[in-house]
Amino acid sequence: MNERQLRYLETIAEQGSIQKASSLLKRDASTLNRVVRSVGEELGVTLFRRSHSGVVPTPEGEVVLTFGRKIREIFMEIRTLGNIETSYMREWTESDVRYLIEIRQQKNISRAADELFIAQPSLSQAVIQIEESLGISLFLRTSEGVEETMAGSIILDQLERVQAFSRQMRVELEAYQQMKKGILTVGIPVNLAAYVLPAVLPEFSELYPGIQVKFRENNSLELERLLFQKKVDFCVMHFQEESPGLQYEKFLEDPFYLVLPMSWHGRFPFQKNQPLTAVQISLLAQEPFILVESRQKLRLVGDQILNRAGIIPDVRYVSKSMETTKRLVAAGLGATFLPRSYLTLFSGTEGLEYFPIDRSMHALWQLVAAYRKEEELPLSARKFLEISKREMEKGL
Repeated sequence: MNERQLRYLETIAEQGSIQKASSLLKRDASTLNRVVRSVGEELGVTLFRRSHSGVVPTPEGEVVLTFGRKIREIFMEIRTLGNIETSYMREWTESDVRYLIEIRQQKNISRAADELFIAQPSLSQAVIQIEESLGISLFLRTSEGVEETMAGSIILDQLERVQAFSRQMRVELEAYQQMKKGILTVGIPVNLAAYVLPAVLPEFSELYPGIQVKFRENNSLELERLLFQKKVDFCVMHFQEESPGLQYEKFLEDPFYLVLPMSWHGRFPFQKNQPLTAVQISLLAQEPFILVESRQKLRLVGDQILNRAGIIPDVRYVSKSMETTKRLVAAGLGATFLPRSYLTLFSGTEGLEYFPIDRSMHALWQLVAAYRKEEELPLSARKFLEISKREMEKGL
């Protein structure tokens, strides 16, 4: 929704008639009807109903109008900060808000343009037009990117309030939509996505076909950044260390296993289902290891196991891919550590032997849902997490 649409809806509600609002706004009634239809379709709700005296807002429409008034008040406050007459300031669009907030987050117009999937010159021109309409500069251009001006920081703070109200409005509308339409954005690590999503999406999509699920797949550190930037509703991820500002809901524990090539069978006195202690794992001190890159949480757990076993490993190969690591082990090139959920994720365990690790080694990670503390999860997110937890418990 943009500011003009909000103004039109507010006028229709005040006048109780499309025709009266049309006359007051000096716009064709067909234009106003198109706005009502367009906004209603975007949000998945009916905004007005006909009565004997004209049109009145539906309960969903009242939610939209309530938040719409708050958003318009912010836009009017912003106008008072400009250096030119209010009448010259163009009406804000949803794109204006999104563009400026992205630039704030990236501190660089080129990176913001990449995130927004638009051309950098187009984004630069949009910023120039906004600044000209306000009569003030929002950003100072530097060799490294952009810095906010004092006035720009104030305005951007206000625009973040606009985004917060928009998100809150959509959360409240879900109660009326009855899960018929909406967008849910989920952050999830790539490997975990391959494990979780095929199990969860068929049931979720069947129950709630109108909810569009989008994914942002990345490592856990990047997913936390996306959470703080409010680009995902929540993340399903592996918990290692609590981040201030985030809330976590534990799903279940995912224990790690020592994974060896089958060609090493009998080299060590390990029993198939007997958890390995630090002393037993230390027997691999002279063996080569194959591990994932150090920035991945999978590697952090592996390093902790090796440290507790007193091993300074001969890391023969390093890969970004858990599956590549597993296949190199199957080829007889070294040992590794994998969580139970990943043992059979892309391929089976052909050519591999795997052994559980004793709980005294703390060789596990927790699967959690992470979301911002200050925000309530949308109903669609709650349903998605319920199904995810159930399916993951089945799989593990």
